[in-house]
Amino acid sequence: MSKKQQGLSRMVTLTESVPVKATPKAAWKLISNFEETWLNSNPDHLEIMVLGQYKRHICDGFAYWQREKVGRATVEYIAKLEDVTKEKAFSWSTVANYDICRTNFKLEMGGTFLIEEVEKGFTLRHDFWIFNHGNLKGLFFRWFVLHLFGHKRAISKHYRTELGYYKEKLEKDEAEATCH
Repeated sequence: MSKKQQGLSRMVTLTESVPVKATPKAAWKLISNFEETWLNSNPDHLEIMVLGQYKRHICDGFAYWQREKVGRATVEYIAKLEDVTKEKAFSWSTVANYDICRTNFKLEMGGTFLIEEVEKGFTLRHDFWIFNHGNLKGLFFRWFVLHLFGHKRAISKHYRTELGYYKEKLEKDEAEATCH
């Protein structure tokens, strides 16, 4: 097996999306407010703190600390944003500390949050990935957590919950704006 094939076999990817009837500008305003919106977007978010001087304006290099529950795991990390394109997309990456059943291990993870225009409105999409660099303990725990503990389903549910929150909030705000 080539190094590239080994690397790909160590990567798990997931994609969740939701159609939304609102403008990309409104969506960007909502999703770029990390300290308020992100914390409220999922009851499993335990704490979020923006690090550095940028509180309301996301850009390349923007960093945040987060602690959350995902399935049976408690996950804590500091993530940095990159490839920020206003009203379109941003990517994030981190090395996360996982605690599951009193076992601790680290996994590299990240994702891309996209606002994609479609015929009737747009779609909010989150592409997520987890990568393990290959020590045997890490590979075992990744397999164990993703497959035996159903963590892959828990991750999908986690991101569907967040996207559902954004959809509901955006469409409610859009309906209120049209009524006035």
